[in-house]
Amino acid sequence: GLTLIPIFVNRIERGTEGKVTTSIEEARTEIEGGGGLGGNALASAMKRSEFEGRTIVTWKEGESSYHIEGDLVLNLTIKLPRILPLPPGFNAIGSKIVERTCRERLKQNMIDTKNAYIEWAE
Repeated sequence: GLTLIPIFVNRIERGTEGKVTTSIEEARTEIEGGGGLGGNALASAMKRSEFEGRTIVTWKEGESSYHIEGDLVLNLTIKLPRILPLPPGFNAIGSKIVERTCRERLKQNMIDTKNAYIEWAE
């Protein structure tokens, strides 16, 4: 089937004490495989898509540990042909899928950050 792989070039900035911001500077979507007529249309749309976003990671020191939080903002703009008929609720369904994916990726990002810190600290 069709696989879409978003590729981001990020800028990492250290802000005030306890804050790091990662911003998307460039983005593209690599496409692997094929997906028939529908897959080809999606692949074509994703080639014209634009991503904007950032992740802010903050931390606070507690009595015996750190509390780390992440805030992810990701906007995906897909320029669709004017003649493409979309079913009712298409935007709402797409938004929920993107929201769920972002939430899962942010959670994994926080786990990876924790593990990298523990490995570095040992």
